[in-house]
Amino acid sequence: MIASALQMEVDDLFPVAETLQLLRLAEIEGGDIRLTDTGKQFAEAGVDDRKKLFQRQLMDHVPLANHIRACCRSAPTTWRPSAASSTSSRTT
Repeated sequence: MIASALQMEVDDLFPVAETLQLLRLAEIEGGDIRLTDTGKQFAEAGVDDRKKLFQRQLMDHVPLANHIRACCRSAPTTWRPSAASSTSSRTT
């Protein structure tokens, strides 16, 4: 059983399984968890490819993630004073 192999309680696996299903990395059916083809690619990939695959799955299947990304991209950049201007305004 996965829970004992991972030294986790079965109840702790539910959120993980639901997240895998949400990202289309796994399918849950009749108490079984099966990796999708994309899930298998993720499991076999290196770190950089996993990051790219995770990003793609997140953007494709989680609308809120796309909304947050769009808001961040359209927001004006935050103004930060340069080191020179912050030191020149200090009083000694």
